[in-house]
Amino acid sequence: MNIRQAMKSDLPGILELVNTVFCRANQKPETMGSQFPLLFSEDNVKHLWVADDEGQIVSHVGAFVTEALVEGVPVTIASIGSVATATSYRGRGLSSRLLQMAWKQLREEQVDIVLVSGNRGLYFRNGCYQAGTMYF
Repeated sequence: MNIRQAMKSDLPGILELVNTVFCRANQKPETMGSQFPLLFSEDNVKHLWVADDEGQIVSHVGAFVTEALVEGVPVTIASIGSVATATSYRGRGLSSRLLQMAWKQLREEQVDIVLVSGNRGLYFRNGCYQAGTMYF
């Protein structure tokens, strides 16, 4: 098992995994790449982390980093998304290890705020907490 930062050549395998987990499993069209083009772009590959087993992507954590103004103050914000592990690889701590790699890199990049959608135990076990209500 290889736990690492993704490479551009991993994008098709990443999309295969996230489409399987989020789309096919829920009988939805395979749209992760079109729904989240900034996350899955070649320009963002430095913010994608994967576990591969003999070249097959079996787990993924992605982030998209951007700048924003909060009350006129510039801040750097990262959104964590498309956290997925293939069914037969779950329970091995792969997502936790990838999430820790993401946190480390985002700290090194001096990201001010990291947003994670969802309230999975994975996130709470890895230092996230509910900070309020999000409105759409």
